[in-house]
Amino acid sequence: MANEKRLLALIILADGEISVSDLASRLGLSNSALSQHLS
Repeated sequence: MANEKRLLALIILADGEISVSDLASRLGLSNSALSQHLS
């Protein structure tokens, strides 16, 4: 994966369910920025 934040998101999600807000917080992103990465 070219983007480090996207790879880190996948690693976090592999551990189990997490809310979008919690995932964004752990990645240091806003919810809208995270949405862009997930789309």
